[in-house]
Amino acid sequence: MRPTSADQRLRVEDVGDAYVATVALPGVEETDVSVGIVRQTLTISITRRLHGESSASQSSRENRVMGQSILRMALQDVVDGEHLKSCLKDGVLTVTIPKSRVGGSN
Repeated sequence: MRPTSADQRLRVEDVGDAYVATVALPGVEETDVSVGIVRQTLTISITRRLHGESSASQSSRENRVMGQSILRMALQDVVDGEHLKSCLKDGVLTVTIPKSRVGGSN
């Protein structure tokens, strides 16, 4: 399994009854991450928002930088996307996706 994004930091491990995906996301907050499964493909969307202020003698302005990254990886087994769990801790996102016990697609 290989990511379909240019970003190769996404790692997915088959642990028997589930897949466990990890990706380093330093400086990203949990509210800026969206995780889902569509057609047996794990999709992680990250929106980065950076704010900075600059002031001059008579004016001030605020700079906002925003960017979005999307990581995708096709999974080999049928998974239960409704019961996936994700946790962002110390700059590392961990997603656990249980495999489905019944055939079908999510």
